Amino acid sequence: MDDVELDTKNLDNFIKALKDELPRVYVGILGDKSARSGGPVNNATIGLYHEFGTEKMPKRSFLRQPLGDHLKSTMDNSGVFDADAMKEVIRSKSVITWLKKLGVLAEGIIKEGFNSNGYGNWKPHAPGYHNNTGNILVDTQQLRDSITSEVI
Repeated sequence: MDDVELDTKNLDNFIKALKDELPRVYVGILGDKSARSGGPVNNATIGLYHEFGTEKMPKRSFLRQPLGDHLKSTMDNSGVFDADAMKEVIRSKSVITWLKKLGVLAEGIIKEGFNSNGYGNWKPHAPGYHNNTGNILVDTQQLRDSITSEVI
């Protein structure tokens, strides 16, 4: 039998993309986005109160619940797993650009949660409370605008 030479270039490039420790995508209130004007409490602290609730404030998850409920279907429908996306990972020998796209998708899901009052899941404001926008958690828009992603 004649020796057959296999072209493993694409496989080799894919392995190179995955060879080092894989980067991670972080989504939320990151770095300097935690700063907030008009008060002693920063966005990360306010976000913590809303994400988990307090004695005086109901839980209004703007990170875990929207991502848990919508990330998979958004990724499935976005094309991030299609052949062209995987070819780019192979061509570039890196998953970083691909992961950045996932981060942007996650940001979009979270921001849509702010636009839709937690996809309709957030408890309404306390009686008598009025804010500037009518949407829950979007009084000054600083918390919503603090959501970013990064790949490390």
